[in-house]
Amino acid sequence: MEPIGIGIVGCAHACRDLHRPVLVEHTEQFEVRALYDLDRSRAESEAAEFGPPAEVMDSLDDLLAREEVELVFVLTKPPTTHHEVAIAAARAG
Repeated sequence: MEPIGIGIVGCAHACRDLHRPVLVEHTEQFEVRALYDLDRSRAESEAAEFGPPAEVMDSLDDLLAREEVELVFVLTKPPTTHHEVAIAAARAG
């Protein structure tokens, strides 16, 4: 079975300290394919930690347009922004 393609929106503490340690232990099930953060350097740092095929996207829309992204982790701050990103992801399919 192919790993599920993950897109991550928000690359700060929750990504770095909570989700990355688990995802890198389960690469047979999950593959981070795209990351986006308002602070591009954070996304670049996380992409380097995940390794290929993880790519940094220029916008949320770019991340959501990637066909290989099947599941989106919404890790933005503040949490009140989660609904906006989740709705955009749902609309993108």
